[in-house]
Amino acid sequence: MNIDFYRQLRTALPRLDLHGQPQPIPAFNRTDVFDVTGVGDTIVAALTVALTLGASGWEAAVLGNIAASLVVQQFGTATTTPIAMKAALLKLIEAEQP
Repeated sequence: MNIDFYRQLRTALPRLDLHGQPQPIPAFNRTDVFDVTGVGDTIVAALTVALTLGASGWEAAVLGNIAASLVVQQFGTATTTPIAMKAALLKLIEAEQP
């Protein structure tokens, strides 16, 4: 992929909500990083699937980040599953509940 693709992707992802406030993308895994082999491919794949299915740019970025946070916890080129991603997302949602 060329640099133009990355520029287009960066500008396509919203960074502000409807009120002009930043929409941070949460970090899901800050400590258990064992191997980053293929993590970029994982992010692009998850983003693409999410956008294809109608997710917003922010939602797609969150799903890409979830997928990446799961594969870096494994050694070598790794994959994740929708079940594992759903579990990670539910864990995030539960952590946000008061």
